[in-house]
Amino acid sequence: MAEIEKIRWFTHPDLDPKDLSGKLIERISNTPGVIKPVAVLPDFHYKRGAEVPIGISVATKNTIIPSLIGVPNCGMAVLVTDLTTENTMPEQIDTIFRRLTSSVPGKPWAKPQLSCKEMIEAVRGGAMWGLRRFSLPLSWLGRIEKRGTFLSRSVSVREVKKILPPTAISWGRQCLGVLGGGNHFLELHSVSRVENRALAEQLGLREKQLVFIIHTDSLKMGSQTHLHYSARGELKQKPVKYMAMLLMQLWWHFLRDWSWRDWPMRWKTYIYRRNLGGLPADSAEGRRFLTAFALAGNFGFVNRLAIIRKVIDICEGVLGREMRASLLFDPSHDMVAEEDVGGRQFVLHRNGTNIALPKAKWTHGPLNVTGQPVLVPGALGTESYIGCADEGVKNTYWTVNHGVGRLLDKHVGEARVSEEEAGRILKDQQLKLYRSGRGRIAGQVSSNFKSIGRVMQIMKQHRLVQPVARTKPIASLKG
Repeated sequence: MAEIEKIRWFTHPDLDPKDLSGKLIERISNTPGVIKPVAVLPDFHYKRGAEVPIGISVATKNTIIPSLIGVPNCGMAVLVTDLTTENTMPEQIDTIFRRLTSSVPGKPWAKPQLSCKEMIEAVRGGAMWGLRRFSLPLSWLGRIEKRGTFLSRSVSVREVKKILPPTAISWGRQCLGVLGGGNHFLELHSVSRVENRALAEQLGLREKQLVFIIHTDSLKMGSQTHLHYSARGELKQKPVKYMAMLLMQLWWHFLRDWSWRDWPMRWKTYIYRRNLGGLPADSAEGRRFLTAFALAGNFGFVNRLAIIRKVIDICEGVLGREMRASLLFDPSHDMVAEEDVGGRQFVLHRNGTNIALPKAKWTHGPLNVTGQPVLVPGALGTESYIGCADEGVKNTYWTVNHGVGRLLDKHVGEARVSEEEAGRILKDQQLKLYRSGRGRIAGQVSSNFKSIGRVMQIMKQHRLVQPVARTKPIASLKG
């Protein structure tokens, strides 16, 4: 009898990080409920403090493994514009980014941007609510993962208040249109080279065209949801925060809600978990968990749409004319959801990986001709690729990597490169850096990351993506 393939590697030994990733992925593949094989994508790497590596796609049958997911709906939206390097002056780009610096902060606003009622409607409505709120085309829904909502059913206002922690709702009101820190960014790229002219034409891409890339998530709204519905694994090195969160969880899951029949499952999922845990998706607690993450994930879409509205308004104000813009695609790369994969219903856990549907999965143009647009961003200051999902994604549970992945963990990179040296590297790469916060950038420079050319070579080899165009960063806003 042939041995079942436990792990399917879409990588190359040259790019595999020398850290705990290999042992951790073996542990995941042996977890009860996990469908084999686990898909490991080219950006596979370890993040200090995390329980699982980044760059994986894990399918389960009716099992939620909370440890496999981080902050709901971290994602990257690509906004295609009618601007070009020929009709947009450097001075105008500089003015645009200086205004964005004050309009898109790296930290939450001091005052709420939404009322409590608006916040609840935002998470219930997802991208549809955001498109209407910010007067953006409703046709963009077709270019957003799951048409902009992770909810599988209508959720009442009362249910939202029972499922989402009050701290998540409160922080969400102050996080609308916020970029965040770390590896989040708002960048302007020029299309430096078209690789596939037929697909580029279908997607409305051409050389010298300018596109914005927005990388952010559901911020503290999502992190509060994640912490309340996790076993605090990432806080073990921070004992004060660990104990504070434990007390919050005891209040939230037990003292506030007297659903005593669910207590045993909540205890072993959130309080005293063995290994990576496992929660039946069809149980009452499983539905509660998925709904909480869906609501928080919906705010990720709303947040990126809020930033897109600001980008458009500021560009038009600087240019003195209307700017034509279209959403290329907006997928999440950190989420859990129930999905149909090859006629089978799975719970898909994507950690640092995007959904990527080939053309056969689409019924409308142009995506039924091209397949889903896929962004593969390089390291800060280096080129990125825009491509289309290829047929090989059927072997990864309709998933591709969300970037090139690290060779060195962030803290190691920061120890090797000073902030001053990082600034010189970006200047040599002709990238203009703008800051809306004080986060360090030394850990984000290219020497810490895998080669974009090598990663794309592996993706093409496994038929995960058809390259369409290369883009070169011109300006980057970091928190």
